Amino acid sequence: MAHVLIVDDERSLRLTLAEFLRQDGHRVQTAEDAPAALRLLETSSFDVVVSDIILPRMTGVELMQQVRAHAPDVQVIIMTGEPTLETAIEAVRAGAHDYLGKPINKPLITGAVRRAAHVKELLDEKHRLEQWLQTRTTELEAANQELDSFSYSASHDLRAPLRAIQNLASMLDEDHAAQLDAEGQRLLHLIQREGHRMAQLIDDLLAFARLGRCALQASAVDMTALAGEVFEELLAAAPSRRVAWVCAPLPGASGDPAMLRQVWTNLLANALKFTAHKADARVEVAATVNPDGVVYEVRDNGVGFDMKYAARLFGVFQRLHAQSEFEGTGVGLALVQRIVQRHGGRVWAESQPERGATFRFTLASAPPATPGSVSKGTLPLS
Repeated sequence: MAHVLIVDDERSLRLTLAEFLRQDGHRVQTAEDAPAALRLLETSSFDVVVSDIILPRMTGVELMQQVRAHAPDVQVIIMTGEPTLETAIEAVRAGAHDYLGKPINKPLITGAVRRAAHVKELLDEKHRLEQWLQTRTTELEAANQELDSFSYSASHDLRAPLRAIQNLASMLDEDHAAQLDAEGQRLLHLIQREGHRMAQLIDDLLAFARLGRCALQASAVDMTALAGEVFEELLAAAPSRRVAWVCAPLPGASGDPAMLRQVWTNLLANALKFTAHKADARVEVAATVNPDGVVYEVRDNGVGFDMKYAARLFGVFQRLHAQSEFEGTGVGLALVQRIVQRHGGRVWAESQPERGATFRFTLASAPPATPGSVSKGTLPLS
């Protein structure tokens, strides 16, 4: 239970209150005046101080102010033989936890001390949690610094031999390709392709590692225009393809424009990649507004996936299709999830095999914006 200090110049009352509180399980010490109480406070730690408002040499309110200066979380209960509304208001304004009028019986004092002790316990727990949080924050900051150092070191150390391999393969292709048979040329091109994929993987991993520590530069974002611009930029990847594109008017958003561009880039590139084998490929972008905010979505009619694997979608290096079928590093959707979470939102997907996929995401806030006209049509990937 609590450690309680009783301060009153009336000896019989001090002894009576002390006995009441000891019977209730508390540890109790007493003082006959404010100086004696302050001496005890210098050598012992108390949870609750119960003090008469009128004391020799110092009032109970003055004592309370000194107690709070020494130990701000100690709860003080003021007692008085002449209770008035004015004195009660004065005591509470000065920081008293409770105000009791004499005569004081056992239920009155034990109830008041229990309540005060509970408040002290909550404050102690709050401080413990704050200290734990500060410790964890310091540890995380140190871990992030180590991760930064590792990221840059890994980038440099991995790129150097990879660049050498790519350069040697290029030289071999330019100067000695004619001396290789068909199988040799196939293997050489495989080395070049895999080297390029490794370089992209390093870039994606570094982007993923740095993203959590990049400061958000929030501003209003026209999501309709952004989605359209990103899609048009992706068209250059395969000039022979034609894709039906429908973009409904999208509410604007508040967020980091560069990061939100990355979200659209990865989701739309994903949709284009998995509709590559469809003669009637179609990609749709839309949004719905509900009481919780705006839900943006990217829908395609591609190969889709089995929902039993949905939990793996947003993990780093998680792929649901073979590399030989669809290229990729397995980092793109993980980047999408991290960016959306940085914006206080969430991302999820729905799909069926061979019936396309729909990716949806929310953001913490989406200010109203005048939507543009619906954009639709069949666009060549050029």
